[in-house]
Amino acid sequence: MFVALLLMFGPLHCHSEPVPITAYEGDTVTLQSTGNTTWNFSRIRWSIFDNKTFIATFKGGDLRTDLFWSYTGRLTLNRTTGDLHIKNVVKRDAKLYSVLLMDVSGPQQNHDVQLTVRAKLFQPTLSNKGVEYGNGQCEVKLVCTSPQTGLNFTWAYLGDSSVLFKSHSLDRNSSFLWAYLPTGSAANFSCTVSDNLRNTSNSLQVPCRDERNHWIIVYIFGVFTTPIVLLPLKWWTGCQPIAATEV
Repeated sequence: MFVALLLMFGPLHCHSEPVPITAYEGDTVTLQSTGNTTWNFSRIRWSIFDNKTFIATFKGGDLRTDLFWSYTGRLTLNRTTGDLHIKNVVKRDAKLYSVLLMDVSGPQQNHDVQLTVRAKLFQPTLSNKGVEYGNGQCEVKLVCTSPQTGLNFTWAYLGDSSVLFKSHSLDRNSSFLWAYLPTGSAANFSCTVSDNLRNTSNSLQVPCRDERNHWIIVYIFGVFTTPIVLLPLKWWTGCQPIAATEV
């Protein structure tokens, strides 16, 4: 019975569970064929949409990678390994890919790859929301935001080990940090965002200078220097030559 079916429908193609792979927009991704390394391929056929649309093939020495419009100029097929390279990955590339491999001696093998495409991870924006002074220290308020949601936020700093800080995620795309710095010090804070596969960060240097003391010094300087400037001026205006009177 099995022989009869084989003669009627040809060899049965068994597909394994799809191998998941993740790429980012703009990247180059390699879809591995997992072919038998001892084989000399007579045919390689990559397809999408339930094996109904070919996107890259190799047969009889003829290599084709321009079979489907959305992949034009972006595919490279390795005729030795059967691997398919997709460059400049875009969102619509996320789908199930199937490959058929055939050895010159007749055996063939099928393999599926499920490609997931993620948006490029953007650098977060880090901004200083204000500094408050008191008791010889500064309370710094920083906010870290990302145009993307569902990311993990982490904070770190480089500087005085006595710096105290705490953070809190406001929502799905921002995080807040409070830090306490000794007056006269400075610290570099960094915010890192991650999607569990990749991460990117931004940093900001925050000085702790009590601007109130600065203006007090300016005021005192002004109080003491103003008479010094005005007295010579008054003396000069009071000693102007007296105009001669006619007799």
